[in-house]
Amino acid sequence: MQFAESLVAVISQGLVPTTDNKRAPFHEVLVNTDAIRDYIKRGEIDEVTDIISRSDYLGMFNMNQSLYQLYLEGKITEEIALEFSPRENEMAIMLRTGVA
Repeated sequence: MQFAESLVAVISQGLVPTTDNKRAPFHEVLVNTDAIRDYIKRGEIDEVTDIISRSDYLGMFNMNQSLYQLYLEGKITEEIALEFSPRENEMAIMLRTGVA
């Protein structure tokens, strides 16, 4: 309960090797909205993950969306996007359909 009430935001970052042999950051941003707070209180973390991917207007995005953007920019390969994805099946669908 206290965690849900005191949380403001969470930013997570990783680094992936790029096509030019450097490294690029990929991120996930969670902003603690009323809906997020309610799901955390109820322990429904899977719902939180779904909200992140649909809340870009609030500045939220998940790691797969960030990796996909790096892929579209030509900074990483499809293989790297899949390797570093926290949800590989979701990333495979994004790469196949072109929908983030």
